Formats: sequence, C-alpha cells, structure tokens
Amino acid sequence: ISVHNIDRIEVVKGASSCLYGSEALAGVINIITKSPKITNKVIGNLSYKLGSFSTHDATVALDYGTQKLRAELFANYFNTQGYNLSGNSYSQTVEPYQNFSFQPKLKYIFSDRLDLTASSRWFRQEQDYKSEIGIDRYAGKSTINEWNHSVILHHKISDILKLSYDLYATNYKAEEYLNDVKGALFERSDYNQWFFRPELRGHYFLGNKTITAGIGLNYETLDRTDFKDKAT
Repeated sequence: ISVHNIDRIEVVKGASSCLYGSEALAGVINIITKSPKITNKVIGNLSYKLGSFSTHDATVALDYGTQKLRAELFANYFNTQGYNLSGNSYSQTVEPYQNFSFQPKLKYIFSDRLDLTASSRWFRQEQDYKSEIGIDRYAGKSTINEWNHSVILHHKISDILKLSYDLYATNYKAEEYLNDVKGALFERSDYNQWFFRPELRGHYFLGNKTITAGIGLNYETLDRTDFKDKAT
C-alpha cells in the first residue's frame, strides 16, 4: 500500500473478530486509506520524489465530491535500483524493482440511512534478481500481480439498529524463475491465491454502548508449485 494514500493507522489490541473477521484473535493493525470528500469540483494532486539508489516515486490523485456522489482516483509508480550491504559484486541485498498501484474509490449516498461504498485496487511489481549457489551464477525475474475489490452497503434501520453488508474479493499471483548463465531454466516457482468473503454485521446501540454481531463466509483457494493439488 502506497503511503501517499494512507489516512491513518489504527492498532487494536486484543480479540476483535466481530469487527474485523475471524482472523483478528490477537489484535489488528488497521491501515485506513483516504476517503473521498465533498469538493463540488475536481481537485488534483501530483507529486514526484527522487531519492538515493536511483529511486523514483510518482503519485497522482483526483478527487470529486458532492452531497450524493463522492469519487477518488489514485495511482502510484515506484522504481528503485536497490542497494547492496554485503559487498557482493554479483547479487545485491535488495535487487532493482518497480511497481505500480491503481486505486479508484466511489461512494454514493442514497439517503441519510443508506449509502454504498465500492473500491478496487490493482498492484503489479517486477523485480530482477541474481543468485549465487556455490560457484554457479543465476539470474531471473519475480512478478507479482494483485487485485482486490470491496463493496459495502450501510443500512440504518432505526436510531438503534444499523446493518452492514460487505463483500470482499482478492487475488494474489506471484511468479518467479532463475536461469543459468546459458539462459537455461534452473528453477521456477508459482503462487496463486484467491479469497472471497461475504459478511453481514449488525450494530445495536444501547446508550453509549454498542452490541455488534455478524455472520460471514470465507472461501479460499491456493495453488502453488509445492502443492500437488489446489488447496481449498
């Protein structure tokens, strides 16, 4: 996640499964990205940073918002030549890599009791790397492709009851290979993970206290080089 698009980070200690899912047993680090605001016009922001090790970091963000419709478009490009702490003349501590992320977000407010938020994120990273095994040298590339989509509908039934309908889906795919000095394939690794999670959460307000309960379903598949069959 590009730091340019982070609004705040919450650290929650202790079990928080009702709010953040069944995996949140010991605590949560919740990275909250920026939300579209009311602007009544298109507002753009462009930034570019140049750092050591030929590091380039470029960001563009567009915002538009009215009382009913709010939209945000965010994109980031990052490129670096890496660095070397070991003094090895062939491979580096961090090999050169580049990545690109693209994130649109849309919120529509039907009424003061019903609103819909939809967001997506696409991420791609490529990294060239080298390796030495004994006296043999190898070179290859690692590629990561990731996307996730989220749709949340907030429905305020009454002043004391609020429902949230949440659908989340993501795919993470990584591929990497190593070739020897003659260009022949030495090693290849593939990783492909899918995850789907629909949820229904209810919030019941009792004065300054809130009772939260919900139900959800997780469906996950994983196909990787080390597995004979796809795991579900």
